[in-house]
Order: sequence, then C-alpha cells, then structure tokens
Amino acid sequence: MNLILNAWLAEIVIITYRGTRQKKFKNNPVPNFALPSEYVATIVVFGGLSLVPSDSEWSRVAGAIGWGLVLATTLNLWNPGSGVSQASPTFEVPKTQTQKV
Repeated sequence: MNLILNAWLAEIVIITYRGTRQKKFKNNPVPNFALPSEYVATIVVFGGLSLVPSDSEWSRVAGAIGWGLVLATTLNLWNPGSGVSQASPTFEVPKTQTQKV
C-alpha cells in the first residue's frame, strides 16, 4: 500500500505543478490549479490499484503500475482527466440519386 500511496502523492504533485506552471486554467474556481476532474481521475485509478491486498505478491505489481502511471504523466504520455477522443469516420457515405418513374 505504501508504494501506491507514494505514487499517488507524486502524481498529485506533478498535476499541481503543471497546473500552476502552464496557467491554462485561469477560469477555474481556484485559478492556476489543475481541473478537479484530473484529481478525481487519479483518485479513481489509484484507488482501484489500492484494492490489491498489501500482503499479496500482486502488491508489487500494483505499485509498479502506479509508478508507471507517474512516469507516463511525467513524460506526457497520460493526462489524467482527459476524455476519450471519439474516432471520426475517414470515409464518406455515397449519396444516392433519386430516379423519376
């Protein structure tokens, strides 16, 4: 559990640091901080990882996944709180011509 808790705290620090440095959240209720959805996303993800029992052999795997997410956030590979982008079709549906009878 300590691995996951430390990874979550590191994730919160990274998110907060980025929010204050980028200044892209000027219209937030708390200016210059990251959106609350980013914090909620980390709570959900790391909360799910914390469900792994700390005395099992899988706790190290959960800790490694948590620290992997921290590394991904640091390298801009994962952005907590960002929505899933929807795929747009790359083809057009052919238009049918009406025939007069």
